[in-house]
Amino acid sequence: NSELDTYARAGACILPQHPWGTEATVELETSRGCPRALSGGCSFCIEPETWGLPSFRSAKDVQAEVAALASEGARHFRLGRQSCIYSHGAHGIGDTERPRPDPAAVGQLLRAVRTAAPDLATLHVDNANPAVIAAHPEEAASVTKMIVRHCTSGNIAALGMESADPAVVKANNLNAEPEEVLAACRLINRYGAERGKNGLPRFLPGINVVFGLLGEASETYELDLAFLRGLLDE
Repeated sequence: NSELDTYARAGACILPQHPWGTEATVELETSRGCPRALSGGCSFCIEPETWGLPSFRSAKDVQAEVAALASEGARHFRLGRQSCIYSHGAHGIGDTERPRPDPAAVGQLLRAVRTAAPDLATLHVDNANPAVIAAHPEEAASVTKMIVRHCTSGNIAALGMESADPAVVKANNLNAEPEEVLAACRLINRYGAERGKNGLPRFLPGINVVFGLLGEASETYELDLAFLRGLLDE
């Protein structure tokens, strides 16, 4: 991370060379690795094998990178390159695949970006593990409120459901059962569905579905569709 921090700050100067210039969205790396490295992680993912357990960047270092980018005119930021934003600085990393979120750590990270770029136009997040949200609803609710408060509208948590077929979940060591994904969707919608200044909802769940996994059959796709239709109806 110390090496990354050096290059992240020094590399901010290339932003004006991007075809979109200061309208480009800058993705900020917040961590590498995954808590699910304990069991090898999802069958299709290289993160656990490549990086192992998460190594988190400090809010101070992220703030320095954002300050450097903002000085070049950056206005659009996305907290990416993490397996789960709810697990940033979480308790139990290395002991459990579903660590308990630390709302203070996530809040510190979000405030660091806001402090470094007070006039930003976009601040969004990336991946979220629905199993972590479902396992720790109280802490997850606090993190969700933090995200709603500090991020801009149109924000989406990419929830890795991957498949609604229990047999495929088991065969590929996926991170969440469909019921856990549904619980995560309900929690995020509870606090994020209100529309913001730009007319978009403040924070919504997104559903990642992967096709071509081990153990799939024709009924797998029917189960996926049934899950998505149930979400739409609800």
